[in-house]
Amino acid sequence: MSNIWKANEIAIKEPSIYRAVFATTSTKESGRTQSLTMYNTPIGTVAGYDMIWEILTPAEISTILQQMMNKKSFTFFSPSAYTGSWETQSFYASNYTAAALTLVEGQERWTDLSINIRRIGAL
Repeated sequence: MSNIWKANEIAIKEPSIYRAVFATTSTKESGRTQSLTMYNTPIGTVAGYDMIWEILTPAEISTILQQMMNKKSFTFFSPSAYTGSWETQSFYASNYTAAALTLVEGQERWTDLSINIRRIGAL
């Protein structure tokens, strides 16, 4: 059985580009001395993904946006770069962009849908 990408348990088209991003936050006591020696105490790391879909039909782009846009959080089933397995996690989304390839009636296609998602909790 192949894995199917899902947002809120709704199947969505697989992104063309799926880039893992991580940001580690450190305590306020962390920092560098004047000799540039780093003293770092990590609090945790937040993970996310930057995704791009190259060509989408009106139904495909609508399904993706309706599951992610203006949501406090949503579940996302996808491969995890951190665990190496497919899993469902809670995310929020931001920074949506898309371009219209053609808006000719019956031939509508959208390109370059870009969405950034970040996990609600830390790793």
